[in-house]
Amino acid sequence: MLVNGGGSASINYQSHVIHLREVLDFLEAAGVPADQITVFASDGEDPGLDLATRELRPEGGDAWIFDGTPLEGAIGRPMEFVSTSIEGVELKPATRAALREWFTETGADLDAGDVVFFYVTDHGTRAKKDEGIGGTSISLWGKKESLTVSEFSGFLGELPHDVQLVTLMSQCYSGGFASAMYGPDGERPSGRYCGYFSTTHDREAYGCYAENRGEDNIGHSIRFLEGLREGGGFEQAHRFTMVHDHTPDVPIRTSDQYGLILLEREAAEKNREVVEYLDELLEEAWTDPSRYEPQIRLLDGIGRSFGFASPRSLAEVDRRLMRLPRVSEPLGRWADAWDEARDDLARANVARFLDANPLWRERLDAKKVANLDAAERRALGEEFALALGPATRDDPETLDRLERLSERSAGAESIAYRMDVREAALNRMQFILLDIALDVFLRTQADPKAAESWNALRSCEDLLLEIDEPVEPQARKPFPAYAEDLEATRSLMPAWMGIQFVQADADLREEKNLPEGAVYVRRVYPGSPALAAGIEAGDVILGPPDDPFTEPRQIREWTMFSAVDEPRRLVVLRGDERTERILVPGAHPGRFPELPAPPGVGDPAPELKVVAYRGAERLDGAGRDDHLLFFWATWCIPCKRALPDLMAWSEATGVPVIAITDESPERLEAFFEQYDGPFPQTVVTDRSRATFLSYGVSGTPTFVRVGADGRVRSQSTGYA
Repeated sequence: MLVNGGGSASINYQSHVIHLREVLDFLEAAGVPADQITVFASDGEDPGLDLATRELRPEGGDAWIFDGTPLEGAIGRPMEFVSTSIEGVELKPATRAALREWFTETGADLDAGDVVFFYVTDHGTRAKKDEGIGGTSISLWGKKESLTVSEFSGFLGELPHDVQLVTLMSQCYSGGFASAMYGPDGERPSGRYCGYFSTTHDREAYGCYAENRGEDNIGHSIRFLEGLREGGGFEQAHRFTMVHDHTPDVPIRTSDQYGLILLEREAAEKNREVVEYLDELLEEAWTDPSRYEPQIRLLDGIGRSFGFASPRSLAEVDRRLMRLPRVSEPLGRWADAWDEARDDLARANVARFLDANPLWRERLDAKKVANLDAAERRALGEEFALALGPATRDDPETLDRLERLSERSAGAESIAYRMDVREAALNRMQFILLDIALDVFLRTQADPKAAESWNALRSCEDLLLEIDEPVEPQARKPFPAYAEDLEATRSLMPAWMGIQFVQADADLREEKNLPEGAVYVRRVYPGSPALAAGIEAGDVILGPPDDPFTEPRQIREWTMFSAVDEPRRLVVLRGDERTERILVPGAHPGRFPELPAPPGVGDPAPELKVVAYRGAERLDGAGRDDHLLFFWATWCIPCKRALPDLMAWSEATGVPVIAITDESPERLEAFFEQYDGPFPQTVVTDRSRATFLSYGVSGTPTFVRVGADGRVRSQSTGYA
């Protein structure tokens, strides 16, 4: 039985069908008759478009130049929907009803000694906290269609007692299905049900997203099938996958899950920490290392594949697992930062090209592109790349910036990914060490019935489908040494200023004669280089004195490429005064410092960093008198509906209202020319949104009452 539920067309990926075809090829090579194979794939033989396909981009060409822009998905890497088909194979719909029918009819008629091979390539869902592992599910075809572990166990009860079922599952959280080893109502595993899983019950799987990751033929399914084609059976394929699957998956067997349950239970009965107890068992194992030569060779093989020495204790694994995130998490943030800076430049480059080529702007109109089929969009993307590429190369500075940013982004992302894979490799090693500790436990301490159940599972897992012509797997290049990747990270660390910013709008740029890339400072991080330079929320940064920023968000790229600890000059506009600030960029912290939380009732009210639009004389007393802040917008209908009540309340209580908006004076003028209802006399603008942020305003209208003591008395959002 081969299953790809798919879920829905938009997430039913091409790699799922690639996996099905690979399994079918292997089964044919193993001599399994076609009439003994049933394939359940999405909507079955329905001709509807149920499969999302995306071709890998050919090497070379200039389409990479507009990656990161809205055009990438529209014409650069368009998704095409087709109907699932596999030549010579009748596809059944991947629904609960169809699977149940197989078990109750075909499965129920199987003979003693028969083996069912149950393969799944799909999406999976983690069990909710109140469901237990039995709530882990496989996505099937259709809205809310899925198969949980509990339902699957019920299906297994339809099989005759002497029929065995072996699974190979590659979906997210697939390890949850290891718990089906107990069968419908058994207290101990009987060995009738066992399997291999791409990952544990609490981890996502990687392989089913292959075509969206920019590389084909990767992941647990592909590596496991490569191992099977060597001809050594399922156990050998599992060992091969542990070493050669370069993804963050943690492949496990049913026996691994059962062994972990036994050891955790024993540690609890002895009132011992699990790691401490298992390491004691490992110490005993290492008194006779020759007994564990296969496991030691597997540990060393994984270590060589991923560039670090193999461990001999679980405590050692835990220490490494604590260190890895300290490297991978900052790297991931650096990769995101480089990627965002590169996308900003790519968008600015495309915008310049379209401004200079209005015919292309017309051809790339979103509505027109949406009406094209996938082939037409691909052709349009190829034509656009042929036009954009030469234009970009005519601007060597922009091309060099794009290449440098792309290189930094790819470098940081690659190393961050390898660190994530190394974390998975350490988890794989944990299960190998657990296997060694379990052997000691089963021989010296375990209940004989527990050992009998474990041996039954191992016997079930030892499935062999012989093929006439074994195929040697392709050699895979091992990862660089861990130390080499650590060294490489130094060149990928961006410099840091420490601000949150937003582009200065067109009205302000025109009014103040500011460059295109000028930015408002919304917040300044504590302890940041920007704070040390005297930059404040509400400032407008224009760029270096002789080279102002000319592109949206160019400040990000300028900062990231700056040398750490080398002073740089910036022109800053505060009010109407332009000044120079000396910024000394720092090393990117990886994790940003915590910003102050919005004030709660009873907390001191933040300073109002606003500009008066009208009624400035009322603003002077805001810090001394009881007053109400009214955060609003000209387009906000609930704000307008609230005004009669708001003004009646203000008149009755004598508490003045300060209306705060982030809109321009020009927009306010247009609004007040038409609006003739009640409205506060004092109106101020917060163009940088510094006050919106400091008060934690997440929607309009928001009302914050501040007492004469300068503390927040009440706050609420919305009006009914």
